[in-house]
Amino acid sequence: MASRRAERVGHEVRAVIAELLLREARDPAMATIVVTGVKVTADLGLARVYYRLLLAEGELERGRRGAARGLRRATGWMRSEVGKRLGLRTTPALAFHYDEGQDRAMRVSTLLKEIGAGDGGPALDEAARARREDDDDLGDGDEGDEDDDGLGDDDEEEGYGEPPDDTD
Repeated sequence: MASRRAERVGHEVRAVIAELLLREARDPAMATIVVTGVKVTADLGLARVYYRLLLAEGELERGRRGAARGLRRATGWMRSEVGKRLGLRTTPALAFHYDEGQDRAMRVSTLLKEIGAGDGGPALDEAARARREDDDDLGDGDEGDEDDDGLGDDDEEEGYGEPPDDTD
């Protein structure tokens, strides 16, 4: 578990790098980079910076290579700026990693749609139909009961309504 200081430094590093990418980076390949998170080791020696790209799916692979190349070239400059702006005695080394979490989620969604479960397709429809049929079979035979909430005649829970009979 990361220390509280490491978490705080991670948030600050994220803010500085996001600001650098947004306002000061000159490489056009880095214009589409969005920092999704930063994890700093407990000794503050390494900051793993996770990023995504704001590109269409067809441009993503080429954009990833360009962004990785730009980040490698700018790592020293960014580390220097992080150190200056945060005033840390030792500035963590920066390691950039593409955040594949959203890509994996989209892939799972696509696979679910392909098998018919992602959009309420046949697999889900069949399961829902089976549940409805099971629920219909559970009737208790009291069709005329006005207070038919499925709890029977003893609807009151202990502590509500009349006190329990303690004549034992």
